[in-house]
This record gives sequence, structure tokens and C-alpha cells, in this order.
Amino acid sequence: MSQRLRSDLRFAPAKVNIEKRADGSVLLRSPMALGACARCVTEWLVEWAGRVPERVFVAERASTGWRSLTYRETLESVRAIGQGLLERGLAAERPLAILSDNSVDHALLALAAQHVGVPIVPISPAYSLMSKDFAKLKYIFELVRPALVWTADPEKFAPALAAVGARATPLDALRAAQPGARVEAAHAQVGPDT
Repeated sequence: MSQRLRSDLRFAPAKVNIEKRADGSVLLRSPMALGACARCVTEWLVEWAGRVPERVFVAERASTGWRSLTYRETLESVRAIGQGLLERGLAAERPLAILSDNSVDHALLALAAQHVGVPIVPISPAYSLMSKDFAKLKYIFELVRPALVWTADPEKFAPALAAVGARATPLDALRAAQPGARVEAAHAQVGPDT
């Protein structure tokens, strides 16, 4: 079957500036100026929650079909979880560690942390589930010293959590927080260098 390219798609010109340095490195740059961009990742979420609040933002297969969240539901959860993170003292120097596969809940936590300026440390599940000595996991925990750890399945990750002396915080405990001015103030401080 042949496919026709859409004629209404516009692509940037295929141009690149090449700089070869004496040390052997090569730098590639676009000659096009960077256009306006969002202040932070969740600025897009806020915008689309206002424009199309009931449109599906994220979904995953569940045992009973699909679990999906709209832009509105996602933003509400992000704000509540963000409040929960702030109430537990998370900040730029006190990151969130995530020990789990990708999921809607993982996305909510990551977005909530980004929304309030908390660094996220997503750690490969293999470091927790396949390792016998947890050496890489221990190194990561010593390096970043997470203030809070989340996992979708605390029982499955129990040996790894014990190896690093951590307890998992349930997502529902974070989501139960009532978002307020503190979340908005933290979000207002988030920028490209956060």
C-alpha cells in the first residue's frame, strides 16, 4: 500500500551550522532562532486543562479496560500531589525518588514534582528487582539522598527499600492534600533553570 505525504505539513528547512573544534569535537547548531517556549513543562498542562478540560490527557491499560485521566483531572491531581510533596518538605535539595515502571501514577508524581520545582529521580526497576546486592541503588540513594520514595508496588520493592533504609509513601497520602497558595507560589517560581 502506498501512502501519500500530507501537503499541509510544514517542516523547518534542513539546514545545520557545523563547527569543528581543534580538540576534535563537532558542534551542530540550527541556524533558526529558538521561538517562544513555555516557562516550565506543566505550563502546558495548565493551558490545556483550561482549553479542553475533558479531553483525555493520559491513559493506560488496566485489568478492567482503560484507566484514563482528562486534562482537568490530571491538573487537579498534580496540584494536590504537589501540595503533599511540599507539606513533606520536598524542595530543590530534597528530591523525590520513583522506583516503578512507567504508569499513570508515575506520570502524576513526576508532573507534580515538576509543577512545584522538586527534582525527580526515576530509578530503573532493574536496580531494585534484579540486583542481589543493590549496589547501584545504594549508590544512587547516597548520591541524591531522596526525601521521599514512591513505588507502585511496595511489597515487590520491599527488599530494595530495606537495603537503602527507605519506606515508600503511598500516592493516596500525597493526593489527599488540599492544594492552596503554597502550590501556586512554588509553581510561579519554577522556570527553565529549575
